[in-house]
Amino acid sequence: AHAGYLARQLGEPVQLGFLLGTRRYVCSMPAFPAGSVLHIHVQRALQGDNGMGAFDCRILDANGGVELASATITVFQPHNVETFLQRSLNEQ
Repeated sequence: AHAGYLARQLGEPVQLGFLLGTRRYVCSMPAFPAGSVLHIHVQRALQGDNGMGAFDCRILDANGGVELASATITVFQPHNVETFLQRSLNEQ
C-alpha cells in the first residue's frame, strides 16, 4: 500500500509487491466484528534500495484508542516483477 501510494504521488502505475512475513503479531481479539470502526497506524521501520522493507503496524479501537493488535510486517517490491518471477520459476 505504501509503495502504491508513493507511485501514485509521482503519477506512476502501482507495481506488484509481496508480503514476506509478520513478526511479533499480538492481537487481543479473536476477530474484528463486522462494522467495527478501527484506526490503522503504520510506520516505516526500514526501507532498503533492494526493495525490502519493514513496517511497524497497530490497529486501534476508534472509540477509545485502545490497541487491539500490533505486528511488524516485512515486504518486498522487486525493481522488475516479471524478471523476479521468471527467475523464481527457473530455480524451482
